[in-house]
Amino acid sequence: MYAGRAGGRPTTPSVAHHQPPPYDDAWNAERRDEAPMQRAYRNFAELLQELRVAQTSVQVLFGFILWLSFTDRFIDLDRRR
Repeated sequence: MYAGRAGGRPTTPSVAHHQPPPYDDAWNAERRDEAPMQRAYRNFAELLQELRVAQTSVQVLFGFILWLSFTDRFIDLDRRR
C-alpha cells in the first residue's frame, strides 16, 4: 500500500507549470531580437528541415519494401498459392 494520501494513492510533488511564450511580434522582437519576416524565414527553414527528414525516411522505407519484394523467399511465398 502506498504511503501518503488517504485512499492508497501516492503523493506527487507539485510541479510548477511554465506558460509557453506568446507568439506575437512584440515578444519575438524583445526576446529573440527578430523581425516578423525573420521569424517567418526561421519557421519556413524549420519546416523544410522536417520535410527533408521525412523524405529520407520515406525513401528508406520504400527501398526496403522494394528490396523485400525481390527476395527469393518472397517469390516462394507467391508460388505456394
